[in-house]
Amino acid sequence: MSQPIEKRIAKLRDELNRANHLYYIEARPELSDREYDKLMQELIDLEGRQPGGCARRIRNHAARRRRHPDGTQVPYATRTR
Repeated sequence: MSQPIEKRIAKLRDELNRANHLYYIEARPELSDREYDKLMQELIDLEGRQPGGCARRIRNHAARRRRHPDGTQVPYATRTR
């Protein structure tokens, strides 16, 4: 895989990890759901191009993203961010 793609994957992971920390730990989200989903989809697409890609793990992570810290499922349409 080329260096620019690897760097972009690393940057996306950092951004998404930061967004998750702000959302779940600090309760002060900075990204809208649409922005988060766009970044996550880009990461899924890029990682899917890797041999033995991580797309399945990332999709599972995206599903967990739609839960409150207490573990209850949050219907997409009712989320407030």
